[in-house]
Formats: sequence, C-alpha cells, structure tokens
Amino acid sequence: MAILVTGLRTFFVALFCLSSATVIYTVCTDGLPFRKELLTPWMAATLVDFYINIFALALWIIYKEANFVSSVVWIILLVCFGSITACAYIFIQLLKLSPQETAQDPMYHVLLRHENKNQEEQKGKYSQVVAGRIIFTILGCVMISTLIYTIVTDGSPFRTELLTPWMSATLIDFYVNVVALSVWVAYKETSWFSASMWIVLLICFGSATTCAYIAVQLFQLSSQDPVYLVLLRRNNRYDVRVLMFLFAFTIYSVASCGYVFIQLLKLSPQASAQDPVYHVLLRPEHKWMAALLIDLHGNVLVLSVWVAYKETSWLSASVWIVLLICPGGVATCAFISKQLFQLSSQDPIYLLLLKNNGRATKVPLLSSV
Repeated sequence: MAILVTGLRTFFVALFCLSSATVIYTVCTDGLPFRKELLTPWMAATLVDFYINIFALALWIIYKEANFVSSVVWIILLVCFGSITACAYIFIQLLKLSPQETAQDPMYHVLLRHENKNQEEQKGKYSQVVAGRIIFTILGCVMISTLIYTIVTDGSPFRTELLTPWMSATLIDFYVNVVALSVWVAYKETSWFSASMWIVLLICFGSATTCAYIAVQLFQLSSQDPVYLVLLRRNNRYDVRVLMFLFAFTIYSVASCGYVFIQLLKLSPQASAQDPVYHVLLRPEHKWMAALLIDLHGNVLVLSVWVAYKETSWLSASVWIVLLICPGGVATCAFISKQLFQLSSQDPIYLLLLKNNGRATKVPLLSSV
C-alpha cells in the first residue's frame, strides 16, 4: 500500500504541475480569459461540463473539512483554479496519512472524514441521500440538454476554429479533474470491466457520466444510510495491482483521445471530406506516426501469442487479439487487469503468465525456494 500512496502523490503532483504550467503559458501567450469573444457556444458548454464536476468535488471537500472557513476557502480556490486546487487538495490529504493508515487502506482514509472512520454504523438524515439523488439527476439532465442544444444550434465540436488557446487550457483542466474522478471510480468498482466502462464514459461524456455514476451509487443506498457511504467500496477492499492498471488505462485513454481530437481539429474541410484517417496518421509529415504504428503492432503480435496461450477458448482468444490490434494498450491493460482479478491476493504474481485452467502443468511450479 505504501507503493500506491507514493505513486498517487507523485501522480497528483505531476497533474498539478501540468495544470499550472498550462494556465501560466496560456495567460502569457493569449492574455487573460475574461474576454467576451472567448465565450463561444462550445466554450459555454465546456464550462458547464467543467463546473458540474467541480460541484461534485466541492461537496467532497465540504464533507472532509470540519472547519467552515477552510471549506469556503478551498471551494473559492476550486472555482477559480479548477484542477490545480483539486490536485493540491488531494495531495495534502495523501500527505496527512499516518503510517498505519498507509499500510491499511489509504483510499479509505483519504476519502473519509476522520470522525466518521469508526462510526460507519450511524444513520444519516433521510433528506441527505434523497436530496443527493435529486440534485445529481437534475444536473445530469442539465448537462445532456446542454450538449444536445449546443450540437443542434452550433454544430459539431470537431472544428479547428473552436480550438482556441483558452479552449485547449479548459479541456486540459477538465480532463485532469476527470482523471481524479476516475481514481475514485476505479476504487469504488469491484469489477475491472465496470470500472473500465465507467472511465471510458467519463472521458467521452464528462459530467453527464459523473452525475449518472453518483446517482446510481446513491440509489444503491437506503434512504436512512449516511450519505458519506457513497464514497466507499461496499466490501471496503480492493486490489492495488488492478487499481494501478486502471490508472494506466485512464491516462492512456485520455492521451489517445486528446491526440486524435487535436489532429481531427487541424484537418482542413477538404481533407476531412476525402480521407481523414490518411491525413491524420499517414500523410508525409506524419511518417513517424506510421513507423510508430508498425512498432506498436510488432509488440501487439508478441502479446497476442501470450493471449492465445492463456485463453482456453479460441473465440475469447480471437476477441482479445482483435481488441489488442484495435485499441492497443487499452486492451492490454484490460486483459492484464482481468487476469489479476482471477488471482487471490496471496497468489504469486507469476501465475498471471500461466494458462487459466491450470493445464499447463508441463511448467513446474516451485513450492519453495
């Protein structure tokens, strides 16, 4: 668990630096954001998306902070600086962990307020869970309505003229918050598949997914349950190995989607109408991208041999190999996470490499060294 805490601290410091550098660079090169011409329909929709996620994070901060003044200060900073404040706050909570808390369950102690840690049996007010269900259902509907309205009135968001410096900075800020929320989702979900699906939906649909996820969790509580139970896993246990692979999955997915999105925005109308895949990946100035794809699929071929050995069914092996070829590293992380979930926490890690049904007995396993 100490490795997980160290990794999370490093991770959120890196995200803090990324967000801070983005804001400073954009202010220096494009000036302040308080200009009317920047507020295009899609910028307004992005800001609505951004601040709904901020609202969810703000509720957690209000719960965590016992002092009203400190809560107000943190929320003001969160509204003004977004993911910079979110990363700083999470990093501070990680630093506050005692050695005992780090060894036991760091995610549990980071999420939960100190006085609630030994009082999970207490019941909350009826209105808290019900109010949460109503609020997040309404916010989800607001976000979906905003997206539909903006698409109908302003067209597709995949247009070069929309990618202004401040729109780029806002998107980076937004997706840093999405990554932070994805860490919580990865902790909450007991299944690697459901965690992966929710993270993909978070990346694609932003705060609409955030609201849907929180509403689903609230509906799984009874009306008398304390509302803070929505933060925790039901069985309050998780596999740190799977959590780390889901982190990698999230970062890879965000980076891949961001790269493709930027390249699509850079296409001219003529190139978009002809063959966007060629112009994004294989045009002469992108010849290194073609080389990178060849290198990637050379590794995919090696991994496919292992997958074919691992899987007992030719159908499941074929499906996984197709997924390896198409999403690449996403499928790799998903496959390894699935294999890790099939091991108990006491199993040696090398069992991950062997056939699932144990028929590969030709390879002797050492019972002792």
